[in-house]
Amino acid sequence: MIFSLDFIKRHLREPPEEEDTYLTSLSVAAEQTFNSYTGLILYAADADLIEAPENAIAVTEEIELGAAVLVAWLYENREGDVSNDQLPVPTRLLWNPHRWLNV
Repeated sequence: MIFSLDFIKRHLREPPEEEDTYLTSLSVAAEQTFNSYTGLILYAADADLIEAPENAIAVTEEIELGAAVLVAWLYENREGDVSNDQLPVPTRLLWNPHRWLNV
């Protein structure tokens, strides 16, 4: 998992420990969503990207914050009862600068 569970839990104001497995799953889903939304392949902050694909990117603070917002949104709306199918606005604002167009 690329995103820090501790960071996610602090963002959610320390949910109970028994939610850790679920939050880990949501964090992995957020990573996959980032990859799909941006067209990039996310790597850990300390990853060596020398031989990585052209569209590789190391996680940054703004990427992780966007993921924390997304995880919180998914956590609070776990039944899928939401008014639209778009990413939360703060997540889009934080991730939009990283969208990669392969033309």
